[in-house]
Amino acid sequence: MGLVDLIMIKALLLAIITVLAVVVAVKLLYALVILAVVLLSAVFRCVAFVLRSVFWLIGEVISVPFRLTGMVLHPCCGGAPVSGLTLGTICRNAGCRCPNPGSARFCRQCGATLPIG
Repeated sequence: MGLVDLIMIKALLLAIITVLAVVVAVKLLYALVILAVVLLSAVFRCVAFVLRSVFWLIGEVISVPFRLTGMVLHPCCGGAPVSGLTLGTICRNAGCRCPNPGSARFCRQCGATLPIG
């Protein structure tokens, strides 16, 4: 082996080491980016949890006076709330006759078949 062959082998080994170092550096950088994303995600989740809890607490504090007022005034303001108009069909069972929605095929109370249309 001559001097030129030794220099070429040395240059080849140096090139291989350089390529391997670049590959390792890229993989390390990729791992650090993933770690940073995971940490930032955890931080943002914690911030979101704290903000959601604070806003829930503020909402509850605001709603307490209204709930207390409703509990105090409910007995003097009438009975059960009035139900709205039921558009639909009346059960054909003589013992039942309860109103049902228009899209119902069977009575809600007794299970009888409702007229179609």
